[in-house]
Amino acid sequence: SAASMCLQCIVLLVAVRRSVFDPASRQEFMCALLEGTTTLMRNKTGLSHSEACLHHLCRLLARIKNHFQLVDLTRPPQYRPWLEEFAKFTEGVLAAWKSVSVRSVHYLMRLWASLVLPTPYLQ
Repeated sequence: SAASMCLQCIVLLVAVRRSVFDPASRQEFMCALLEGTTTLMRNKTGLSHSEACLHHLCRLLARIKNHFQLVDLTRPPQYRPWLEEFAKFTEGVLAAWKSVSVRSVHYLMRLWASLVLPTPYLQ
């Protein structure tokens, strides 16, 4: 579907090397990703009837953390709403475990691990 292809393209954009962006552009890009994925998770646009879209959103979420340092992610005001929405989104995915791909769940669990493990170093 077109929505699935769009999410795949965004996943690829997130994988672009950090050095391509100057610091201000990188921050702007990260904030846009946080806002956009927060909206997708909140509204569940296209996710209820497309397992491919759900899977690519899970991949996108995991890629955001791979691309940006946790210290950078936690700075902007968009982080807290993103984290709250991500927690709700994860609950919903896990509640529907019978109909969700194991690979999608794997991306979510990997993201949670990468968010939680370095937390003592942020303080």
